[in-house]
Amino acid sequence: YRYLADYLLKSGKERVTLTFSEIENILQTKLPQSANDHRAFWSNSTSHSIALSWMNVGYETTEVNMGKFVVFEKKRGY
Repeated sequence: YRYLADYLLKSGKERVTLTFSEIENILQTKLPQSANDHRAFWSNSTSHSIALSWMNVGYETTEVNMGKFVVFEKKRGY
């Protein structure tokens, strides 16, 4: 999931909205089915490797429209 982390970091934006399709393009692979079926996949949890990818570069998910888009926002202090 490093490509997603790099994308967010390079964006420099406070808020980044990406469709599921855009995320797959960034990752250069399909998201697992659980990304479409389970909101918990997008939670800001240190037990999920994909969550660590955005959290380690200072972002958190703030909105998820299942199967459609995810909103990432820069955490305070980053």
